[in-house]
Amino acid sequence: MTNIDLLHTYRKKRCLIIDDFPSMRTSVRRMLTQFGAQQVDTAATGEEAVNKCAVNSYDLILSDFNMGEAKTGQQILEELRHLNTLKNTALFVMITAETTRIKVIGTIEHEPDGYIAKPFTQKVLQKRLDKILIKKESLFPINQAIDDQEYEKALELCNTEIESGKKFKAWCKRTKSKILFQMERYDEGEQLLTDLLSERELDWALLELGKVYFKQERYREADEKFTYLIKKNENYLASYDWLAKSQEEQGNLKKSQEIIEEALAILPNSVLRHKKLGTLCQKNNDHQGAKKAYRQVIKHSTNSIHEKPDNYYTLARSLTLSVNANPDSRESKKDAEEAMKIIEKVNKKYPDDKEVVLQSTLMEAYVHRSQNNEELADAKIQKAHKMIKAMDDFSAEGLIPELGIERAKIELARGSVDVAANLLNYISDEHCDNPTIMDEIDTLFSSGALKVSKENTIKINKNGIAFFQDKNFNEAIITFTNALKLSPNHVGLNLNLVQTLLESVKEKEADKTREVEVLCRTHMKRVSHIPPNHRQYARFRMLSKRIDNRYKPTSESHE
Repeated sequence: MTNIDLLHTYRKKRCLIIDDFPSMRTSVRRMLTQFGAQQVDTAATGEEAVNKCAVNSYDLILSDFNMGEAKTGQQILEELRHLNTLKNTALFVMITAETTRIKVIGTIEHEPDGYIAKPFTQKVLQKRLDKILIKKESLFPINQAIDDQEYEKALELCNTEIESGKKFKAWCKRTKSKILFQMERYDEGEQLLTDLLSERELDWALLELGKVYFKQERYREADEKFTYLIKKNENYLASYDWLAKSQEEQGNLKKSQEIIEEALAILPNSVLRHKKLGTLCQKNNDHQGAKKAYRQVIKHSTNSIHEKPDNYYTLARSLTLSVNANPDSRESKKDAEEAMKIIEKVNKKYPDDKEVVLQSTLMEAYVHRSQNNEELADAKIQKAHKMIKAMDDFSAEGLIPELGIERAKIELARGSVDVAANLLNYISDEHCDNPTIMDEIDTLFSSGALKVSKENTIKINKNGIAFFQDKNFNEAIITFTNALKLSPNHVGLNLNLVQTLLESVKEKEADKTREVEVLCRTHMKRVSHIPPNHRQYARFRMLSKRIDNRYKPTSESHE
C-alpha cells in the first residue's frame, strides 16, 4: 500500500481510544488524525468503552492496558470477544507499559492484533499501526466472510490466498484449520494440519491437531500432542486446558485437576480456570481445594465480564458442602460463618436486585440446614416463599442447583407446577453430569403433581414425534408448541420444534417473512446454555448449522 492508500484507509476507519488519562486520549487522537482518521471517539473507562462498542461498530480500537482500579485493557478485550461485539475485520491494539510475565501471558491469551509499548512517538505509532493495518486490509474479505458466517466462502478465499503463495498464506492456513474445526470437518482439518507439521513444527498447529484428535475421540494421540506442547512451551496455556479436558473425558478427574493447577501456577489470575478447578475439586471431594478456587474466582473476576452474583453463591455452597462433609470439625463453624459473610457481601454489592436477595435468602436457609438449625432454615424458606409470591417473573440463569431445587419446592408448595417443572428441567440440563443433583430432581419428578406434569409432557412429545415421522409438520409444530407451554426450557422439546420448523420449509426456496428463522433462533437461544458433554449437544450444533446455512444471521436474531 502507498502512503496515499493508507491515508484513504485511515479515513474510512471508525476509531476508539481507551485511556483513563485525558492527556493521553488527546495525544493519541491527534496522532490518528494526522494519519488521516476522521472518526475518532474516546472512552475514559472500560465500562464506557464496552457501552460504546455495543452501539457503534469500530474498525480500530487502541486501548491502554492499565486503567487504574477499573477494568483493564485485557478485561475490555475479553468482554468484547465474549459479547461478540468485536468484528474479525476490526483491529484491537493494546497500549502497555506492562512487562511482567503474568500480565503479558494473560493478554496474549485473548489475541489482540498488536501491542505498542509506552512511551512511543507519533512515528513509532504510525509505523506499527501501518504494518498491522496493511495485513488486516489484505485479509479483509476473509474476515468479512467469517463475520457474516459465510464459512464456505471464507474457506475458498483462504485457498485462493494459499495457492497464490502470498505472504499471508500461513495466516490463511491457520484460519482455515479453525474454520474446519468449527464446522466439525475434522478429517479435512487433520489432513491440513498433518501436511503443515510435516514441513514445520508450529505450536498452534500441534494444538489444533490435538483438538481434532480429541473430537475424534482419539484421546491417546490427543494427549500426546498436548503433553508434548506443554514440554515444548510451558506458557502455551491452551494446551493445559485441552489436556485437562481430555483427561476429564476419560474419567481421570484427579489428573485433570492437577493439570489445571499447573496452568494456574503460571497464570494465577485466570477466572475461568479457577472456576474449572473449583468444579473438578468438588467432583474429587476436595473441599479445601474447591473453597480456595472459588475464593480466587471472586478475587480475580472484579471488573470483568465474569463478575456475577453466582460466584458468591458457589463459594457459599462450597463452604457449606465442607461443613456437611465434616460437621463436627473445628473448621465447620468457621466455614458456616464465612458462608454467611459471603451472602452479606453479595447483598451489599447488588442491593437493588430482587433475584439476588431471593437467592441469598435461599442460600441462608441452605447454610442453616448444614448447621442443623432447622428453625432458622424454615424461617428463611418462609421469607423466600413470600418474596416469590410478590415477584412477577424470574430468570433461571445464575441459580446454583441446590438453590434452584429449593426454589422449585417452594413453587410446588404454591401450586405453580409448570414453573417448578420448567426450573427443574433447566437445572437438569445445566447439571446433567452431577449424579447427586439428578437424583434429587428425579425424586421430585417421580411423585405428586410433577409426576403428572412430566407424564403429560412425555405423552405430548411422543405425539409430536409421531406427527413428524408421518411428515405432518403442521400438527407436529402445534403439538411441540403445546408441550413447551408445560416445559419452556426443555432441551429435547425445543430441538424437536426447531427440527420440525426447518423440515417444514426445507423445499421452499424463500421464506420472505423470516418467521421460521426468528422462531428457530428463539428456541435455540433457550437451550444455548447446554455444555458440550450434554447428550443433545451434537444435535444442537447440527441444527445451529442448518439454521445458519439457510439464513444469514440478522440483527433481530441476536437481540
